[in-house]
Amino acid sequence: MPQKKYPLELRERAVRMVVDALEADPGARRGIFRRIGDQLGVNPETLRSWVNQDQVDVGDRPGTTTADAQRIKDLEKENRELRRANQILKSASACLPRRSSTAPRSSLLLHRRAQGRIRSRADLCHAACCWCEDRSEYLLCP
Repeated sequence: MPQKKYPLELRERAVRMVVDALEADPGARRGIFRRIGDQLGVNPETLRSWVNQDQVDVGDRPGTTTADAQRIKDLEKENRELRRANQILKSASACLPRRSSTAPRSSLLLHRRAQGRIRSRADLCHAACCWCEDRSEYLLCP
């Protein structure tokens, strides 16, 4: 049988009714949950868990508050997303070529201008330049 999702107003009203009844007669705890649960159409155990959680939220009972439980849930979701992103990045980096950090500078160069005929003075200037991957800029080649 599927669980019912009760409106927040009903939950607050039921908890308030139980707390008021417990203040009037603390000895009749079991009967109060059954009586108020029958009046509102809520299972007595559900009503008992609502009251217990309300007592935790107020600080009358030890346990994890609703706000803390929601924060933990959000952090766990973020943690799962970050782990997934890291896994994607690791698998993507496995496809990229690897190079040594101690490799000579000439092996770090991605592109050298093709040696060809010199047509003008501008060709002379750019013939000795090349792209450096580490600095993302053009450098003079040795």
